Amino acid sequence: MFDLFLLFTPFLLLLIVALLRFIGCNQILGNQVATLSPNSVAVTVVPNNWTLGPGQTKQFSELVAGTQAPDAETAETWSPGEDFPFGTNIGKFKAPYPWAKKSVEIMASYNGDLGTSSTPGTATVTLDHANVAITPSGIIQVMPAGSQAFQASALNVTPPLGGSINYEWSMNGKVVQAFSPTAKYTYSAPPPPYVVTPPITISFKINADSAPTGTNSATVMFVGNGATFVKTDTTTKGNWKGTYGAKGYALANSPSNLIGLPFFLKTFTPPPMEATFSLAPEPQDLQNPASSGAPLQSVWYTDTTLQIDLLFTDYAIHEISVYFAEWGGNPRTETVAILDADNPLGPPLNSQQLDDKISSFVGGVYLVWQVTGHVILQITNNSTGANAVVCGVFFDS
Repeated sequence: MFDLFLLFTPFLLLLIVALLRFIGCNQILGNQVATLSPNSVAVTVVPNNWTLGPGQTKQFSELVAGTQAPDAETAETWSPGEDFPFGTNIGKFKAPYPWAKKSVEIMASYNGDLGTSSTPGTATVTLDHANVAITPSGIIQVMPAGSQAFQASALNVTPPLGGSINYEWSMNGKVVQAFSPTAKYTYSAPPPPYVVTPPITISFKINADSAPTGTNSATVMFVGNGATFVKTDTTTKGNWKGTYGAKGYALANSPSNLIGLPFFLKTFTPPPMEATFSLAPEPQDLQNPASSGAPLQSVWYTDTTLQIDLLFTDYAIHEISVYFAEWGGNPRTETVAILDADNPLGPPLNSQQLDDKISSFVGGVYLVWQVTGHVILQITNNSTGANAVVCGVFFDS
C-alpha cells in the first residue's frame, strides 16, 4: 500500500502545483481587470433636431459608438426624464401644452458594457406655434346673397386627453365667432343691389387651451355686377394723362373714335352719334392719346338716352372715369347712371346728377366709379332745347 502511495505522490504534487498556478494567474488577471480604466464612448441622439407643435410627441434614439446597443447591454440616462425610461435606448418627448419656452434640449448619457460617455449626446426640440389651415383658401368668389362655408384645421396640435382645440373667426379684423370648438364658419354675402367694396378677409386663429396661437385666412371677393361712386373731379379738366386711363380709354372723335381698350374689358360699344367742334383752344379740350395729335373737342350725344355696355372679363374691381365737357355754352342737365346689365330695368346701382351749375360742366368734369362684372353706363338728357353729351371713358385698375 505504501508503495502505491509513493508511486502516485509525484502525480499528486504536480496536480497541486498546477492548481496553485491556475489560482494565482487568475487572481493576478482579475487584479489587472479591476484596475483598468473604462473605455470612453461617444453618444449621439437621433434625430438631432426636431420641431414639435403644442402637445405633439417625437421618439428619439440613443446611439453608442455609432450603433444602437441592445437594452440588455446598456444603462442609458435621459434628460428630461419623462417618457424616457432608465436603461433604454429609445424614448419619447412630448411637447408641453401649453409651453413657455421656445426650445428644449434632450440629453442622453451612457455607462455600460461598451464603456462610459464622457459627454452626453444632445438633441434640440424647437417648440412651434400651431400650424393651422383654412379650406377653401386663397381668393373665393361669392355671388350676392350667396354663401361660403370655411373649414379650419390645426395640423400640428395634439390637445390633452379630453381637451379640445378652440377656434376664433374674424371678418376684416372683427370677431364674428368667439373661441369655441367649432371649426366651421359660413360667410353670407349681402343681397343685391351689389355695392362694390374691397375684398373681405375671413380669418381664424386657434388658442388651444392657452397653447401658442396660429393664424390663417382666406379672401372673399363678390362675384356680381356692382358700382360704387368714388368722386367728382373738376380740377384735372382735359389733362387726363398721368391721372386717368392707365389701363385704357375710349374717346369721341371724328372721323373715327379713338379706342384703346384694356385687356379686362370684353365689350364696349360706343354711342352712334358723335360731334366734333373746331373752336379756339379751351382748358376742357382733351389731350390726344397720340403725343403729336391735336387736342379733342368731341362728344357723343343724344336727345334722349344713350347707353355704353361695359362687360369685364373678370370680377375684379375696376375704376372707370367718365368725362363730360361743354363747348357751346348751352346749359345742360343730365343723369348719369350705372345699371346692372342683368337687370337693366331695375333700380340703378348708382346715379349722379350733372348740370352746368353744380358741377362745373362747362369747364370739364370727371365722374369716377368703381365697378365690377357687367354694367351699363346710361346717360339721360333732362334739359329742354339741349342734348346730353359725354366725351369719353377712361379705365384704370
